[in-house]
Amino acid sequence: MLASRIVPYDESMKRVLILVVLGLLLTNTGVPEETERRFPRLPNFLFSDLDGQPSVDLEHFAGCAVLLSFWASWCGPCRYEMPELERLQRELEHRGFVLLTINMDRSATYARKFLEQTGIDVPVYRMELEDLQKLEVGSLPTNILIDSDRRPVRVFQGYSARNVEDLRRHIEEMLNVGEADREEVAG
Repeated sequence: MLASRIVPYDESMKRVLILVVLGLLLTNTGVPEETERRFPRLPNFLFSDLDGQPSVDLEHFAGCAVLLSFWASWCGPCRYEMPELERLQRELEHRGFVLLTINMDRSATYARKFLEQTGIDVPVYRMELEDLQKLEVGSLPTNILIDSDRRPVRVFQGYSARNVEDLRRHIEEMLNVGEADREEVAG
């Protein structure tokens, strides 16, 4: 009697099971949310210091590999990422890498307090709301890697150690291409 209640394990059930397992594997791999589409050149955004004074614009960094990193003091993943980005900046800035962190706190006071408590020393800026809306930053942290022509080449949303390693790899590739181009022009 019990044997008649057992459902046969047919091919369609196998396919469903395989899809479920694949879905679980893909959602738990820690793969960064990365886009690889071709982006248009960014406008010449103006960045203000934490006091709200206009400080620098994006054109100032023409010819450099630039990382725009959006963060807030209340963002737990940002707290893990910031020290790693600071190390990345120290290691690669002499080769033409520029890190611009954009604080998203309601008040710059929170950003100052966070930086003071952690001892993190990175360039911190703020942006006008309308410029932020153009970039469509929807989650924190978000990192936008920009090439020497102000074109975003990679966008990473969220944090994982793999994101930082992927950023390092892409930045080094960009810097190596830039160094090869300079050598070709000089030679």
